[in-house]
Amino acid sequence: MTQNPADPSRSSDPETEMPEPVPIQLFDFPGFSPDIQSRADYVEEHADEIVSLFLEQIEDANIKVLSFDVFDTLLLRNEKSEARRYQEMCAKIAAALAKDASGDAGKRAPDADDVLAARTFMIQMTYRTAPLFGQFGEGKIDEVYRGMADMLGLPEETIEIMRKAEIDYELENLSTNRPFFEAARQAAGRGVKIICISDMYLPGEMITAFIEGAAGEDARLIEKLYSSSDHGHSKRSGTLYGEVVEDLRVEPGEILHIGDNVKSDVIAARAAGCRALHFPISRAESARRHVDLNTFVRTMEEGGLSVRHWAQL
Repeated sequence: MTQNPADPSRSSDPETEMPEPVPIQLFDFPGFSPDIQSRADYVEEHADEIVSLFLEQIEDANIKVLSFDVFDTLLLRNEKSEARRYQEMCAKIAAALAKDASGDAGKRAPDADDVLAARTFMIQMTYRTAPLFGQFGEGKIDEVYRGMADMLGLPEETIEIMRKAEIDYELENLSTNRPFFEAARQAAGRGVKIICISDMYLPGEMITAFIEGAAGEDARLIEKLYSSSDHGHSKRSGTLYGEVVEDLRVEPGEILHIGDNVKSDVIAARAAGCRALHFPISRAESARRHVDLNTFVRTMEEGGLSVRHWAQL
């Protein structure tokens, strides 16, 4: 999924803005409907049909590049809201920092609430200030880690501890979309290049670590990964697709991209001349994330912490 957490600049960032399209829903996969309860169950139940769909598209359109969005597409998230994941991730980071500080009287470890406050503040600041430095508006996780360390009075070496804790947490909460990997395997066997394109504040090497940790040997199918954080262009604006076309030296119509976000993964991809399939989050899954978000916000406010300015799905 191509959300950017606690991003106050998203609405005014010219790099990521595009004209609002006529509202549409695209359900390109066999047997899919917006009312399915679980996409993880759906892909397993329709695995053979999904693989056939990919291979038919590749053959009919002479596709040379098969491209996947990463989060909520190639790797599936669970039903936790993004805000909940942030809270749990920061608790894991705090625990890792406490473990590192144990036995050393000269070290201090912040508690989970302090880590959460520092992270959400730094995420907002990196997005807000990026345009001032000629960046297109995507935050960068390394800037977030450095800012967190400064705010929490931690030495620079704790940045790697925070990074590892985040990777470990994500791997506990991601699952592989097995039929999509199988389609990639068969497509690669036909000479098709497999890539990933992600609008994300994380660098490509970190996203690759998630894929490798979740998918194991299957991660080797992916020849290249493009992250908006690394490249300074986004899918949402369409400019990242142009960079991919130029880098791979293919025609836009020779790329088939698959993702969950109708604007970034479908409308922008097709506007750039690429072929695209929509794999949306179902209404039931979205509703469960909404329930989790509302529960999270209410619990935090009952504890005296205001989170409405950043908490989202």
